[in-house]
Amino acid sequence: MEETENLISLFDKNNMSAIKTIKNNAELNRFYVDKTRIPKPFYGNIANVKAIVIGPDPSLDKSLSNKYVFGLENPGSKYFRSHEFNLRTIGLGLDNIYVQNLVQNYCTRVTDKNPNWFEFAEIWKPTLKQELDTLFSPNIPVFFTSARVLSALVNDKVYKIKLPEYYLEGKFIKPSENYLNRTMIPMLGSHYYNKWELFSKKAKEIIHKL
Repeated sequence: MEETENLISLFDKNNMSAIKTIKNNAELNRFYVDKTRIPKPFYGNIANVKAIVIGPDPSLDKSLSNKYVFGLENPGSKYFRSHEFNLRTIGLGLDNIYVQNLVQNYCTRVTDKNPNWFEFAEIWKPTLKQELDTLFSPNIPVFFTSARVLSALVNDKVYKIKLPEYYLEGKFIKPSENYLNRTMIPMLGSHYYNKWELFSKKAKEIIHKL
């Protein structure tokens, strides 16, 4: 646990490089919220992690004060409630997941209303990949909670299908098809896993192999 905390502290230092790049970009700096605490990644027992959950950014939290991503310092966080339901459907819980955001800083606008969100994501992508590759083996899958996260991480022109079809056909994104080089699985709040039998079965199979 101490070794993990030291690594997280190292990632905190690496984050400063991304923030410096943002501050040096006049357009991005307009949407960057300065002097706020970047929420920390959330995890229970790092040795038991079977899945990684990636959100878009923390800007939905208007108080700008979450200690952990998705406000997970608060049991039953409203920002994570639907995702936790889906995770439990396939046998996962807060004790065996690692949760992080792609864009780790707060912005003045929420994800879908931020015209420069993808530019922020490009800056943060290398930081996220280094963090995940340092902590976890490549077979640990990534669940993404936003279509924008998928768009930012998937290789160009890999998928033309609409997101609901992932659930209907039980489709996942292969490691070779995305920037993180991991299996990527959609986990959008409006699509509950218990309604998609084939999809849930395939997701369980991946998790139970770990």
